[in-house]
Amino acid sequence: MKKNACFFKSVLSILFVFVFMNINAQEQHEEYDASFLVSLNHSIASLSKDNRIQVVSTFQEGAAIFKSGDKFGLINQQGYPICAAMYHEINLFQNGYASVRKHTKWSFVNKQGVQLTPARYDWVGGFENNHAAVRYNGKWGVLNEQGFEVVPTQFEGVKFEAGYFMIKLKGVWRTYNNQLKEEKELI
Repeated sequence: MKKNACFFKSVLSILFVFVFMNINAQEQHEEYDASFLVSLNHSIASLSKDNRIQVVSTFQEGAAIFKSGDKFGLINQQGYPICAAMYHEINLFQNGYASVRKHTKWSFVNKQGVQLTPARYDWVGGFENNHAAVRYNGKWGVLNEQGFEVVPTQFEGVKFEAGYFMIKLKGVWRTYNNQLKEEKELI
């Protein structure tokens, strides 16, 4: 039984290589004709009804965006999926995280394709110094790389400058360091 499973995985890996080497050069973007993608754990993921994916971005931080049907996913440079085509919009990786939108809400995925938080934010910024600005119900906060809101989404504004958080409350900007200790008040 184990021999059959190993043989099957080997055949799938060989098929994977041949299928993904068949690039349609007439298209502006690379297109792959495939009825499956072999993921890193050798599972099989279905693609679109017409069995086509289209790479629609350049590679950045080892990943590119692909489109299957009307949804987007991420693929690595070896052709393996990082995350399935289940998002309505994706912004490529910035400092290890890609922002992803499901319907109207945003979250992040890491380079293993793991979603950092449920898709609940109205807007997300890119990660800078291990933190990202997020907006939820019109209020701003700061998310860390573990998916925790280290600054709750209850402020009028949030921005990063020179390694500091700037948080706006009641019309006043206050500056905090990375340990969330207030540094100075700005008007």
